[in-house]
Amino acid sequence: MVEITGATLNFDYKADQIIPFSLTQNSEFRFLINDLEHTESVKLYDIPTTFQSASEEGFEIDGDLIPYNESINLAIQLYVADPFILNETRTLSIDNVSLIISYDVLIPTTDLSNIYLALSIGLAAGAIAIGAYIVYYYRVLRFPSQVRKVRKFRKSLNKVEAPKGIFIAERERAFTRKLSDLIGKYSDQSSKTGFISKLKKGTPSTDLK
Repeated sequence: MVEITGATLNFDYKADQIIPFSLTQNSEFRFLINDLEHTESVKLYDIPTTFQSASEEGFEIDGDLIPYNESINLAIQLYVADPFILNETRTLSIDNVSLIISYDVLIPTTDLSNIYLALSIGLAAGAIAIGAYIVYYYRVLRFPSQVRKVRKFRKSLNKVEAPKGIFIAERERAFTRKLSDLIGKYSDQSSKTGFISKLKKGTPSTDLK
């Protein structure tokens, strides 16, 4: 955004001959910008006979008279309010007219409160994540993978449900099954031993049935 703060008007002027004060008490140069008259003026009795600046520092124009992003029409008008002798010729000259405009460029500032809030939330989330990782590392990751598996299996034994992928039989059922396996094993061994002893004694082959 651009804001016009003011302007400085200046120009060089002269007359071909000295104009008496008695003839120019009320005559003057007036300045208009876009048909709006400036408050200052230049009296004709002050005009020199060689080109000089109408003002050493220039005429300060209010910023309200200078429109932004619009065409600017500057007019320097001669206002005659005194009786001139009609049979005399007066030549007035104007040169090097300048209008220097001053302005400020306004850059909107960003609301830093939202940035600080987002930054604080991000830092808090980062701190929580780092803290959680440190705790998890101390409890789990610092152990080798084999140790972690054993620790996980040991914790699962304390649960009511069996560990995933592992079948745990009841004690009585397991004991009964183990006893049955042992009895069957010894029975098979006894049968084979008796059969072999019979073969050694010459038992007929019909016993094989």
